[in-house]
Amino acid sequence: MYSKVYSITCDAGKADALMAHYDTVVADAVRNSAHHVSHQMIEAADDRWILISNYTSAQA
Repeated sequence: MYSKVYSITCDAGKADALMAHYDTVVADAVRNSAHHVSHQMIEAADDRWILISNYTSAQA
């Protein structure tokens, strides 16, 4: 198992737009990876998240 951790932020008041982009673009790309196992989006603070993507290998 291999994990990648990303810190994601956005401008104040633009969280809804960021989440819409994540749901329609980013989540599909992560799910369609040949090595993807799972991912979690964790709200760390207002307008700040941590994305953890788990893969079968570092080749992802």
